[in-house]
Amino acid sequence: MDADVKRKQLAAALNRVAHGDRPALRLVYDMTSAKLFGACLRILNDRSEAEDVLQEVYLTVWNKAAGFDEARASPITWLVAIARNRAIDRARLIPPGATLKTVEGADLTFEMKDGAIRVWDAKGDDAKITIKNVLQSNGVIHVIDTVLLPS
Repeated sequence: MDADVKRKQLAAALNRVAHGDRPALRLVYDMTSAKLFGACLRILNDRSEAEDVLQEVYLTVWNKAAGFDEARASPITWLVAIARNRAIDRARLIPPGATLKTVEGADLTFEMKDGAIRVWDAKGDDAKITIKNVLQSNGVIHVIDTVLLPS
């Protein structure tokens, strides 16, 4: 299929998405997911993170397709910009070299209040834990590089 024909088909599908057409969103996904996933993966270097971001990208497309203006950008340029920006935002949330360490069998609860973090175990006792790195995003606390200390 000719590139110009594909561009027009994608622009028409985005216009239908703007009007709540779910099959059109599926068409947009089918036509663009490989390219957008590649863009996310290149930035994040983590398949799982890239998959999560890609899901956010299509949610954004569903919610903001009416903002697409074919006179300002080609459809794929608009979509790649969304994917790139989402991937960069995600990359900024994760400090370089950070890894999430799960402690087997640990039943811990975390609460952030007034900038402090309280951690307790299933019995309600304060846990003996050192938190090396914490981020908060969209009301969710991400605990990274956590070490459980022996009692």
